[in-house]
Amino acid sequence: MTKTELYEALDYVDATREKRTEMAAFILDNPKLMQPLISIALTDDDPISCRACWVFEFTIKQNLSYIFPYLDEFTSSLANVKLNSSVRPVAKICEIL
Repeated sequence: MTKTELYEALDYVDATREKRTEMAAFILDNPKLMQPLISIALTDDDPISCRACWVFEFTIKQNLSYIFPYLDEFTSSLANVKLNSSVRPVAKICEIL
C-alpha cells in the first residue's frame, strides 16, 4: 500500500472506536505503513490528518515499539499539530511515551 492509498483508506475512518480499531489492526499487520501514517498525521491543516492521528494513537496503544524508529520525526513535528481533533490523540501518545 502506498502513502496515497493509505490516505484514501483513512478517508473511510470515522470517530467510532470500531473503525479506528480496524485501521490500527491493519497498520499493526503492516508495520511498513507507520512512516506514511506518521507523515499524514503530522501534516498541518489537513482534515485527514486527524483521522491518521486517531489511528496512530490506537496503534501505539496496542504496540508502543512501533513509534520508536520514528520518535525523532514525531517529537520534532509536535509543534505543527494545530487541529483540535489531532491535538488530543497526539497528547495521548505523548502521555503513553
